[in-house]
Amino acid sequence: MTSDTFQNTYQQALAALDSQLSRVNRELATLAAARPADPDAVTAAVLRAQQAAESVGSVVAEAAAAVGDPPPLWATREELESTAERITEKLKTNAGNARRSRLQAIASSLLVAQVLHPRWKKVVPALDALRLRAVAQLQEVASGMNPPDLPGPVDGGAWLAWAWELPTEEVEDTLAVVRAVVPALVEVVLEIDPGHWVVIAEAIAMPESLGSGRDSHSEAVIPQADRVSDTASSILSDMVPIADEVSIPTGTVLPSESWIGGKSAPGLNPLSSSHDSSVLPGPRVKPRNNLPELPRKIDGHKEKKGES
Repeated sequence: MTSDTFQNTYQQALAALDSQLSRVNRELATLAAARPADPDAVTAAVLRAQQAAESVGSVVAEAAAAVGDPPPLWATREELESTAERITEKLKTNAGNARRSRLQAIASSLLVAQVLHPRWKKVVPALDALRLRAVAQLQEVASGMNPPDLPGPVDGGAWLAWAWELPTEEVEDTLAVVRAVVPALVEVVLEIDPGHWVVIAEAIAMPESLGSGRDSHSEAVIPQADRVSDTASSILSDMVPIADEVSIPTGTVLPSESWIGGKSAPGLNPLSSSHDSSVLPGPRVKPRNNLPELPRKIDGHKEKKGES
């Protein structure tokens, strides 16, 4: 139950109660004027007012249970209004905490993965920087007084998978609210291929501060972004010892495809700052034989024959 839902239901029930109380007051005004009143009409008005009062009590009790409070008690209309306001504030606080936890869960799903080049198995710097920028923006909006409510599944950990399933032509319309508050998150959905998204959490020893003894919803894991990212990069570097990124023209023979003992393939130039490492190199070609040429065997008999 949200605070808006409670307020709407409460105000409708209260209006119905006031309407029935007006009928009771009209019947009582007739008696106050020393005019005869219909006892059945008076009784029916009182019964309807009683039912309306019970409806108001049910709405308030249900809202109190939603925030974890026992059924509230009140003696006057002022106490009833005060109770309703207190429950409304608690509902708002709970909703804000739920949205905050959801944003933190989305950020956590960004922290435990990296964008790897599908062929080189190496982090793509531009796209990985986009991932961390989305984490920073999520951290900022989650720390606000009124965290935004993003479209998508309630489970923040499943948000990226849901967003990647959206048809490309529907992404902008569906995620318009997201672009307004976390624009980098929309770019993650549009620019990163889910096939290049590699979860590395199982390969990383998470910091102790994220372990047991802490409420995962009360404290964000976002401040650990740099530590997690650095650890992941170190692990990947050890697992796949690859040289610095290079620009590989189409058709170039790769070093790993050359003959053993051969020279390195030509045409490997240092990567320029404008290079997009997310672009795959060209198709493989059959490597050339780079083995050194053996000396030609000389036939001594033929030489002697020639001299004669």
